[in-house]
Amino acid sequence: MENIEVGDDNAIISLGNNIILIEHAEVVEDIKAVIAEQYYRLTSCKGIEKTMSYMDSEYLFKPIMVGKNIGKEETFLSNPNTALKNSLFRNGVECEGINMRRLSLEDIRRSKIIYLIHHAKEMNLEEISVMFDVNDSNLNWLREIAKVKYTAN
Repeated sequence: MENIEVGDDNAIISLGNNIILIEHAEVVEDIKAVIAEQYYRLTSCKGIEKTMSYMDSEYLFKPIMVGKNIGKEETFLSNPNTALKNSLFRNGVECEGINMRRLSLEDIRRSKIIYLIHHAKEMNLEEISVMFDVNDSNLNWLREIAKVKYTAN
Protein backbone atom coordinates (compact mmCIF):
# COMPACT_ATOMS: atom_id res chain seq x y z
CA MET A 1 0.00 0.00 0.00
CA GLU A 2 1.45 3.30 -1.02
CA ASN A 3 -0.25 5.55 1.48
CA ILE A 4 -2.66 5.12 4.34
CA GLU A 5 -4.40 8.07 5.90
CA VAL A 6 -6.47 7.35 8.98
CA GLY A 7 -9.04 9.86 10.18
CA ASP A 8 -11.39 9.70 13.15
CA ASP A 9 -14.06 7.64 11.44
CA ASN A 10 -12.58 6.47 8.15
CA ALA A 11 -9.43 5.27 6.43
CA ILE A 12 -8.34 6.13 2.91
CA ILE A 13 -6.06 3.57 1.31
CA SER A 14 -4.31 4.38 -1.94
CA LEU A 15 -3.45 1.38 -4.10
CA GLY A 16 -1.69 2.90 -7.09
CA ASN A 17 -4.46 4.62 -9.05
CA ASN A 18 -7.22 3.15 -6.87
CA ILE A 19 -8.52 4.84 -3.73
CA ILE A 20 -10.45 2.80 -1.19
CA LEU A 21 -12.50 4.49 1.52
CA ILE A 22 -13.18 2.43 4.64
CA GLU A 23 -15.92 3.89 6.82
CA HIS A 24 -16.64 0.99 9.19
CA ALA A 25 -15.40 2.19 12.61
CA GLU A 26 -14.31 -1.26 13.83
CA VAL A 27 -12.26 -1.90 10.67
CA VAL A 28 -10.66 1.55 10.97
CA GLU A 29 -9.69 0.78 14.58
CA ASP A 30 -8.19 -2.55 13.45
CA ILE A 31 -6.14 -0.74 10.79
CA LYS A 32 -4.87 1.76 13.39
CA ALA A 33 -3.85 -1.12 15.67
CA VAL A 34 -2.01 -2.91 12.83
CA ILE A 35 -0.13 0.27 11.85
CA ALA A 36 0.96 0.76 15.48
CA GLU A 37 2.23 -2.82 15.92
CA GLN A 38 6.01 -3.11 16.24
CA TYR A 39 6.50 -6.72 17.31
CA TYR A 40 5.43 -10.14 16.11
CA ARG A 41 5.00 -12.87 18.71
CA LEU A 42 5.38 -16.45 17.55
CA THR A 43 4.51 -19.47 19.69
CA SER A 44 5.88 -22.85 18.64
CA CYS A 45 3.91 -26.08 18.94
CA LYS A 46 6.00 -26.80 22.08
CA GLY A 47 4.80 -23.56 23.68
CA ILE A 48 8.07 -21.65 23.24
CA GLU A 49 7.41 -17.95 22.61
CA LYS A 50 9.65 -15.71 20.53
CA THR A 51 9.21 -12.00 19.86
CA MET A 52 10.58 -10.46 16.67
CA SER A 53 10.52 -6.87 15.45
CA TYR A 54 8.72 -5.77 12.32
CA MET A 55 10.77 -3.81 9.81
CA ASP A 56 9.96 -0.09 9.60
CA SER A 57 7.52 0.10 6.72
CA GLU A 58 4.74 2.27 5.36
CA TYR A 59 2.87 -0.89 4.38
CA LEU A 60 0.02 -2.42 6.34
CA PHE A 61 1.54 -5.92 6.03
CA LYS A 62 5.12 -5.56 7.27
CA PRO A 63 7.97 -8.05 7.01
CA ILE A 64 9.55 -9.43 10.17
CA MET A 65 13.15 -8.42 10.81
CA VAL A 66 14.98 -11.71 10.43
CA GLY A 67 18.41 -12.58 9.08
CA LYS A 68 17.45 -12.47 5.40
CA ASN A 69 15.72 -9.07 5.79
CA ILE A 70 18.27 -7.23 7.93
CA GLY A 71 19.90 -4.50 5.89
CA LYS A 72 17.46 -4.79 2.98
CA GLU A 73 15.94 -1.62 1.62
CA GLU A 74 12.69 -3.30 0.56
CA THR A 75 10.06 -3.08 3.28
CA PHE A 76 7.26 -4.93 1.52
CA LEU A 77 6.20 -8.54 1.68
CA SER A 78 7.16 -10.59 -1.32
CA ASN A 79 4.15 -12.89 -0.80
CA PRO A 80 1.26 -11.14 0.99
CA ASN A 81 -1.13 -14.07 0.32
CA THR A 82 1.02 -16.37 2.44
CA ALA A 83 1.33 -13.74 5.17
CA LEU A 84 -2.44 -13.34 5.27
CA LYS A 85 -3.05 -17.09 5.47
CA ASN A 86 -0.43 -17.57 8.18
CA SER A 87 -1.76 -14.65 10.18
CA LEU A 88 -5.36 -15.86 10.07
CA PHE A 89 -4.45 -19.49 10.75
CA ARG A 90 -1.98 -18.80 13.58
CA ASN A 91 -4.34 -16.39 15.29
CA GLY A 92 -7.19 -18.91 15.21
CA VAL A 93 -9.51 -16.80 13.06
CA GLU A 94 -12.55 -18.85 12.08
CA CYS A 95 -15.45 -17.91 9.84
CA GLU A 96 -18.39 -20.22 9.25
CA GLY A 97 -18.45 -21.43 5.67
CA ILE A 98 -15.00 -20.06 4.76
CA ASN A 99 -11.91 -22.23 4.46
CA MET A 100 -9.42 -19.85 6.09
CA ARG A 101 -6.46 -21.94 4.90
CA ARG A 102 -7.44 -21.30 1.28
CA LEU A 103 -8.52 -17.65 1.62
CA SER A 104 -6.55 -15.30 -0.64
CA LEU A 105 -6.36 -11.57 -1.18
CA GLU A 106 -8.06 -12.11 -4.53
CA ASP A 107 -10.99 -13.82 -2.74
CA ILE A 108 -11.34 -10.81 -0.45
CA ARG A 109 -11.17 -8.44 -3.43
CA ARG A 110 -13.88 -10.37 -5.31
CA SER A 111 -16.03 -10.44 -2.19
CA LYS A 112 -15.79 -6.65 -1.89
CA ILE A 113 -16.78 -6.21 -5.53
CA ILE A 114 -19.80 -8.51 -5.11
CA TYR A 115 -20.81 -6.61 -1.97
CA LEU A 116 -20.51 -3.22 -3.72
CA ILE A 117 -22.49 -4.37 -6.76
CA HIS A 118 -25.43 -5.16 -4.50
CA HIS A 119 -25.12 -2.62 -1.66
CA ALA A 120 -23.45 0.50 -3.05
CA LYS A 121 -26.43 2.05 -4.80
CA GLU A 122 -24.54 5.36 -5.18
CA MET A 123 -21.91 3.61 -7.32
CA ASN A 124 -22.51 2.34 -10.83
CA LEU A 125 -20.82 -0.66 -12.42
CA GLU A 126 -18.44 1.53 -14.39
CA GLU A 127 -17.11 3.12 -11.19
CA ILE A 128 -16.65 -0.30 -9.59
CA SER A 129 -14.90 -1.50 -12.76
CA VAL A 130 -12.46 1.42 -12.65
CA MET A 131 -11.90 1.21 -8.89
CA PHE A 132 -10.96 -2.48 -9.00
CA ASP A 133 -9.60 -2.62 -12.57
CA VAL A 134 -12.14 -5.28 -13.57
CA ASN A 135 -13.08 -5.89 -17.21
CA ASP A 136 -16.72 -6.11 -18.34
CA SER A 137 -16.83 -9.91 -18.64
CA ASN A 138 -15.53 -10.40 -15.09
CA LEU A 139 -17.88 -7.73 -13.80
CA ASN A 140 -20.84 -9.46 -15.48
CA TRP A 141 -20.23 -12.80 -13.79
CA LEU A 142 -19.63 -11.07 -10.44
CA ARG A 143 -22.97 -9.29 -10.92
CA GLU A 144 -24.64 -12.68 -11.49
CA ILE A 145 -23.03 -14.01 -8.30
CA ALA A 146 -24.30 -10.95 -6.39
CA LYS A 147 -27.83 -11.61 -7.65
CA VAL A 148 -27.70 -15.24 -6.52
CA LYS A 149 -26.10 -14.46 -3.17
CA TYR A 150 -28.35 -11.62 -2.15
CA THR A 151 -31.63 -13.05 -3.44
CA ALA A 152 -31.00 -16.32 -1.58
CA ASN A 153 -30.51 -14.54 1.78
